[in-house]
Amino acid sequence: MPTRLGYCCISLGEHKSTFKTITLTRGIDLGLGSEELKNKLHGIWKHNLEEYGRVLIYNMLNSFNLYRISSNLFPLADHADFKYLWHDFTVCEHGTAWYDAKNITRLYLRTGRLCMHPDQFVSLGSPSETVRENSINNLEFHNEFLELISVPSGYGCPLNIHLSSGKDNIKNMEYFMGSLSKLSKNTHSRLVFETEDKGFWTWQKILEHFPGYPITLDFHHRNINNEGESVKEAIDNCVSTWGTFIPMMHISEGRDKPLDRTHSDFVETLPPELLEYCKKLPVDLEIEAKQKDLAVLKLWSKYHGVT
Repeated sequence: MPTRLGYCCISLGEHKSTFKTITLTRGIDLGLGSEELKNKLHGIWKHNLEEYGRVLIYNMLNSFNLYRISSNLFPLADHADFKYLWHDFTVCEHGTAWYDAKNITRLYLRTGRLCMHPDQFVSLGSPSETVRENSINNLEFHNEFLELISVPSGYGCPLNIHLSSGKDNIKNMEYFMGSLSKLSKNTHSRLVFETEDKGFWTWQKILEHFPGYPITLDFHHRNINNEGESVKEAIDNCVSTWGTFIPMMHISEGRDKPLDRTHSDFVETLPPELLEYCKKLPVDLEIEAKQKDLAVLKLWSKYHGVT
């Protein structure tokens, strides 16, 4: 079995997570600069920070040793109009919530691993300067949060993103490189690229154009979009990009048919090539299924005792 099995963002089992959100329209309606807006956003952010801690405790009690933190933990916090409130929240407000989050995170990281997957709008190679600037800002915000909860920099806690920038990926390479050069050292040290289920960015293309960056092999994406290589070849090549860090991979299954891009509720089967690889070297596997932690429990039960 993989070294660690984990799920994405929301727990559905014994602890049903209760993260809150707010829309941009609602935030604006509350009045920029108003006390009502501050109280609303700080209340949501404080609740979500505390809920993050509760989810980590639940994960530790149930041996979910890999967890993707939601990128929507602090809605609107990286938006230019609301960032002054985020600064207040991190510097002056709710010190106890931050203290607890840091301590729970440190405890979880003794055996567990965290990761984040910034939203699809993050596009470092977009022809739009505004999109690139927003993408850089969002990645820096993710890193800032991870530093606030004392997660060490590096690929131990990856920021996993897609590279797709439309049809002209190669023509947009100068945009990619320009964006990468603007990232802070710590943000850059976390950045990994995921194989995609359509378009240009197979693991071969990522390896060719971005040597030196870890590649997250998504088995379902590779099944849909590949260059005819074997699963073993894909595993070996993607693992090699992680250096001394334990590689992270994603797995999901199609809801209605094998190559359906919509995820199913559960993952029924692990690739035999992966199980064979795990006999020799460690791999962390993130389950992307609609039943979240329940999908992990079902998979663990099926393969318990398989080594």
